[in-house]
Amino acid sequence: MFQRKLSQELTKRNVVVKFNQILPATDVVLLINGIRQFGTLILAKCRHTRIIQRLGLPLASSMQLSLSFSQRLRAWIGNQNMVLSKRIIADRIVYQSRFVRDCWEREYGPEKKPSMIIYNGVDLSLFSTDGPKYNSSADICIISVEGTQICPEDNLAFLVTEEIRRRGSDVELLVFGNPWADARLKFSEHSFVRFMGMINNTELSYYYRGASCFVSNDVIAACPNAVIEAFACGTPVIGYEFGVLPELVSQEGGRLVPIACDPRKGVIQGNVRALADSVLEVVEKNSAFRKGARKLAEERYGLDHMGDQYMKILFD
Repeated sequence: MFQRKLSQELTKRNVVVKFNQILPATDVVLLINGIRQFGTLILAKCRHTRIIQRLGLPLASSMQLSLSFSQRLRAWIGNQNMVLSKRIIADRIVYQSRFVRDCWEREYGPEKKPSMIIYNGVDLSLFSTDGPKYNSSADICIISVEGTQICPEDNLAFLVTEEIRRRGSDVELLVFGNPWADARLKFSEHSFVRFMGMINNTELSYYYRGASCFVSNDVIAACPNAVIEAFACGTPVIGYEFGVLPELVSQEGGRLVPIACDPRKGVIQGNVRALADSVLEVVEKNSAFRKGARKLAEERYGLDHMGDQYMKILFD
């Protein structure tokens, strides 16, 4: 999805984009993470072709995580591939966030190469505050959007919704994402949850606009698209003061609370009561937070802004 969006932005600026081809006439190569064909890139480097490497987070290989030996080995090999590309081949580096840069530097040390932080971009026309919106029958509507939804016990939005319900408020939770194993069945056991599965982006903005707030469940992420999509639709974001969120979320666009446990240990991070308090604060002043969220998206996360930044690092 990132490649498609960036390609569209570069094409608007009269850049000819080719995928998986490094021709003799190629001016710049954008390497996404790592590559197996080192020889092809070294040949391009010998032709003085500029090579830019875009990095997300290192692959999960922490000994604190419950991974098999083969999973740890694959993660280690993948990280070494990216490190070699970064040190030997890349001329400049793009990090998806400061959090991503700090993770690489903490693990492998800083690189003395030009680099730039470029956040993901969102289509501000597709994801916008204009248009029809979902009308919840509940007083409060919380939305959770993830690539994969595991189970209610591991979903922060679900835990926060339960906490608010215990306080006597009427809350509905909308859950979007691919169900892992029997996650759909487990979520559907709760009357206040609507498990929506995966839907097209053209439909997703309808639900963002109708939600009181978005609760971020992805604690360790490079630059989660769902967060900036929510902002673009004027949906305030609730989450932890951890990882990338302190970079993305302003006081006008949402609320963050301290994290209670180390997320790398695979445990629920706690402080659910504070998250619930933040939801209620955002609901009380929803109009102001919605304006702040949309303003944040327009100032920082539009595709035009992302395209301009890539033009700068690719060609300046």
